[in-house]
Order: sequence, then structure tokens, then C-alpha cells
Amino acid sequence: MIDMDLLTTGVSNSSKARVKEISEFIKSIHNDFKDKVNEHGIKYGNLYDFIKAKASEGKLGDVQNVMEKEFLDTLMQLENDGVINLIGHRSAPTIRFCNTD
Repeated sequence: MIDMDLLTTGVSNSSKARVKEISEFIKSIHNDFKDKVNEHGIKYGNLYDFIKAKASEGKLGDVQNVMEKEFLDTLMQLENDGVINLIGHRSAPTIRFCNTD
């Protein structure tokens, strides 16, 4: 079968689903650790390593391995949606959650 999303947007349907799954997991981290992450933010490398570990444990649904490009795409999508702000150096920003109260 032809993935029409890949042809029309340059992003495959499966990649979109993976980004959505990672996005939901990042939002759950915010909910679970709200006080700590609101105060300090999360370092890029720490969040990436944590998500990769959880994916390999099977905690991200169908996502078993997180590629850095998917992680970056997820962060960009969350920033565009107003969920997070990326602060600092572009290659290793601190992730801060926007007030959603």
C-alpha cells in the first residue's frame, strides 16, 4: 500500500503516530512530576534518555525505539502547540512546560 501522508506531507502515517505517542508520554511526565519540572525544566539529554529507556521497557505503547529525529519532531510539535518552550542552545535546550492551569 502507498502511504499517501508520506507523499503529500513528507511524513509517514506511522511516524505521525509515533510522534503522537511520544508527545502523550511527555505530557504524562509533566503531569506526574509537575512541581519539579515546572521549577527546573527538563534538560534535553535527560528527557531523551528517559524516553528511550521507557520505550525499550515497552512503556510507550507500540514505540519500542525512539530515534532522535522523532524526539526533535515531537518537541517542535509540542512547542508549536504551546505546550512547551525550548530555552537555551538549540542542540541541547532546556524544556519548560507552559502554564496549562
